[in-house]
Amino acid sequence: MQLPVLVGGEAKPGISGAADLAVYYTRDAVVNGKEANISFGANISNIGAKITYLNEETADFLPANLRLGTAYTMNLDPFNKLTFALDFNKLLVPTPPILKTDSGVVVRQDPTDPNSPPVIEKGKKP
Repeated sequence: MQLPVLVGGEAKPGISGAADLAVYYTRDAVVNGKEANISFGANISNIGAKITYLNEETADFLPANLRLGTAYTMNLDPFNKLTFALDFNKLLVPTPPILKTDSGVVVRQDPTDPNSPPVIEKGKKP
């Protein structure tokens, strides 16, 4: 099977390694005379090296995530429960910069040189 040829070389199978780290805590309680449960959790996923399909210069970040969450469960009676949950998620990869444009054309640091670096309007140089 022939792999497709991309700009910069021939594509290869992606190689990388990653791990996840998570903690979870739960505790039973009595609130206003009713049985309840309080839970907390945290997870960082896809901690690892960049993935590459061509060469090291074109390596991309794995989509690492930080998740934090909590839940409160109250037993209303022997047959019914009510749970409130809250979850936060933050992507932990750099955002590409926003380049300055003029009428849809990328503005360069040296307007006379088409190979000069672009002007970054927001963000950081990758």
